Amino acid sequence: DAGEPFGYRRNGFRYGWKCDVSRTSINRGVFNRNRSTFTHLENTVVISDPYSMCPGQEWRIQLRPGVYHVEVTVQDPMFVGNTSGLRLQGESLGFPAAAVQPGTAVRRALFVDVIDFLSLTCDRESGCSTVNRITMQHTNDDGAKSRQRPLLSCSPEELWCPPLEPAPPGARVLPESALEAAQPMGSEVRFECDDEHLYAFGQTRFVCAMDQTGQRGGWRALGGGLTDEQPLIVCIRNRTRCPPLDLSAAVRLIGQAPMYADVGTRAQLQCRRGWRAVSGAEEVECTARGTWCAVGPRGAAPCEASAELLQCEAESDYCPAVRSLSAEFAAPPMSEDIAGEAALADLRLPL
Repeated sequence: DAGEPFGYRRNGFRYGWKCDVSRTSINRGVFNRNRSTFTHLENTVVISDPYSMCPGQEWRIQLRPGVYHVEVTVQDPMFVGNTSGLRLQGESLGFPAAAVQPGTAVRRALFVDVIDFLSLTCDRESGCSTVNRITMQHTNDDGAKSRQRPLLSCSPEELWCPPLEPAPPGARVLPESALEAAQPMGSEVRFECDDEHLYAFGQTRFVCAMDQTGQRGGWRALGGGLTDEQPLIVCIRNRTRCPPLDLSAAVRLIGQAPMYADVGTRAQLQCRRGWRAVSGAEEVECTARGTWCAVGPRGAAPCEASAELLQCEAESDYCPAVRSLSAEFAAPPMSEDIAGEAALADLRLPL
């Protein structure tokens, strides 16, 4: 291993580190100590996270499922090493809490089940500084965890009711857990119309009871009958509309979605050029009462009556817009500009 990130290697395996600690990285951690009294293998070490730049640093290798005997050796010929934070597949290897003296080899081993990846956690912040070598031996397939043989197999409870199908458009199910998980006998659920929708017809309350066979649970309407025999709730959109916005000449409408003033429609207002806001709401929403309510920083509280719309006053340092009833004119886009900046208008009499 050369400290490179996890990936394919020329030997056909996939392995490597969560964060790059190779010779070319800023967080370089691959070294050959070149001590003559040690073998080449003993001299090569990986400092997993020299500058504490990689929280949760770990080394992984992809293996076929099975039981493996894994031995990890810590041995740095030159410096003291920390080993207490070494973990294999999330389990402590039992290395001593005391620092390992230079040149001393300390080994620990475990039998582990591997589904797809074997991981060795070695994070400096959690008490692991260096790793010298790791040996993995596949012992057998028996007893190994695998996706084909799950650890736990479950079958449905016959006397529970299955999760409900999603509610019809414009409606919701309460409690929402009834959509995700089976419910015990006696559980009640109800359907309600969403905001901005009105109830039209259909069943709204159901209870988990025995089905027709008397051997398993099924959803029944409180008044009797199975769910597939009773029409579910039907909700229609509330067509209440709000009156047109009564805007002053100094205010312009910059956005409204949707364009029809249905319940939920939002409109954004803005002072025209040369005017500034003094009061009122810059954004309003049409409510089910048929009134415009303020939203945003100028009016977040619920309202009973129509909100005060944006009010603007003239800026004292702006010139009024050029107007002429008897002549056509062409002016630059910034013709209503701050005093002191020229604004030219080319007046032309109509032919």
